[in-house]
Amino acid sequence: MGMTINAPLAHRFPIFLDNMRGHPIVAPETVSRSLPMDIHPINIGFGNIVAANRIIAIVSPESAPIKRIITEARDRGQLIDATYGRRTRAVIITDSSHVVLSAIQPETVAHRFVSHKEGNFNA
Repeated sequence: MGMTINAPLAHRFPIFLDNMRGHPIVAPETVSRSLPMDIHPINIGFGNIVAANRIIAIVSPESAPIKRIITEARDRGQLIDATYGRRTRAVIITDSSHVVLSAIQPETVAHRFVSHKEGNFNA
């Protein structure tokens, strides 16, 4: 049995990726200008972004429980593959139960997340 995330509906933040192809819906350079002030975009590789305030966990995809979470998200239609065909290195779990796959290391995503929390928006 996989982990279930109790979260509000995703009406507060649209995921900025096209679920079918994994391409950004909004040009990454315009996102920071078009988002509300309390949402900080985090680059997860290849110009794809997620909102920092919606991230619950950034984990490595190797363990069986995380692989199960990925499979269940795929079955629910809540998996977003932002790897562009590359190896999955980080799995990002959001408060809306979306699971985002990224081709960059979890440490790199976490560093970008922490840099935004501290107010350093150039990381």
